[in-house]
Amino acid sequence: MENNNTPSPQTHMDVEQRAIGAGMAMAATIVMNSWGNETYAREILGAAGLDTVDKLKASGVDQYDIDILSPVLATTEGQP
Repeated sequence: MENNNTPSPQTHMDVEQRAIGAGMAMAATIVMNSWGNETYAREILGAAGLDTVDKLKASGVDQYDIDILSPVLATTEGQP
């Protein structure tokens, strides 16, 4: 289910970027859920450029995944 606060993609590239971001976030979530390995999860998110809550939301990532990934995010919502 897509985050309702996420703007609709405008181009094919936007759709592709959001799909890649969501996939990387899901991979990082699986790593955190299965092994609790923050280092690998942080590397996955960093490789996708998704190291903040705002970036994850912009990619359409669900709040459930954001909550699980919160220990590895560089910043939290509303903070620099």
